[in-house]
Amino acid sequence: MNSSHQDLLDRIPLDAKKVLNNFLVKLSEDQKAEFISRIGTYQSMSDIQQNYLTEMDSELSRKVFLLKTTGIGMGELWCAWLIKGAVLSGGGEHYDITIGEEKYEVKAYNFSKHYRTKEWQLAKYSGPWRLGNAGAMSNFRFVENLLYNAEIAHRISDSQIDHPDVKKMKSLVEKMEKGSKYGMIGDFARGEVNQKKMKWMIEFINTAHLYVNRNRSEYNIVSFGSTTPGNPDVYYLVNEKQIEELGSGSFEIIRPIDMENHSDPVVFDRMLAKSKYIREGVKAMIDDINIDIEKVEKKYDGIDFVVFRKEVVNISRNLKKIENRTKKGLLDAVGDVFSLSSASIRVKEQIWN
Repeated sequence: MNSSHQDLLDRIPLDAKKVLNNFLVKLSEDQKAEFISRIGTYQSMSDIQQNYLTEMDSELSRKVFLLKTTGIGMGELWCAWLIKGAVLSGGGEHYDITIGEEKYEVKAYNFSKHYRTKEWQLAKYSGPWRLGNAGAMSNFRFVENLLYNAEIAHRISDSQIDHPDVKKMKSLVEKMEKGSKYGMIGDFARGEVNQKKMKWMIEFINTAHLYVNRNRSEYNIVSFGSTTPGNPDVYYLVNEKQIEELGSGSFEIIRPIDMENHSDPVVFDRMLAKSKYIREGVKAMIDDINIDIEKVEKKYDGIDFVVFRKEVVNISRNLKKIENRTKKGLLDAVGDVFSLSSASIRVKEQIWN
């Protein structure tokens, strides 16, 4: 074992050493010599970026790139092999590689298995990628609001209100419920929401927002609670009041209302208006998504994301945000800026032109 080989082994975790040794045993003598001679070929991650396509033309280089093990993702061992002084964290840190004072989080989205042969091949994918623990959907407040909207959407499916917007909402709910093993609420709660379902939910929120704003009212429901256990609260529709008039205690009761009757327009509107996104529109959802993504950036403060794509390596400290604060901007962002899968939010690197 020469000094460069030992140096490489000193910079990688134990599990990676085992994987590498098993890999080297299977190589021919010429391939082993090539592997040893190429240790520390590059000085920096930017050197790798510039020479990436050349490396992918090399059969040996591609094979090393695919090596992975517990705590070591695809491409990490390859970086340690080719970049002088690159040290692998091995899953013990919230970054993958250290080169001098620089820290990097590696995301390999350049290879996939052929659908028939199951052989690894370079494949084009330009969408969002999985984070570590920072990507857990519980860390994203917009997901909590989405789940609440799924619960509202499920509840209105029995409404008999004859209005074009309501009919559209019910049609969208039917699409989201159809063919789902766990139901719409279950899918959002489990964090398994495909792009179609996410876009249908956005359309639902936008339609409900337009409907509620066309029927907006001030204070027109009063409730009376009983101190006797078992006695239900009762609700009444009253003549509409402005907030400054509430203190008078004077109001005219129009009729009792059943808060579970979603065919009652008053109940229907009240239920929809409880949702922040329905009240304020898709701009509120966009703002929450962007804020959530900024929080992820702060968790990775000082760390560069290195994202391997089929034809390029992107190195960026920033994540993509939604710039167009319209319904179209939000719909376009699904599958491009963010996605929700396997109980986690996926994000995408920001490339500055």
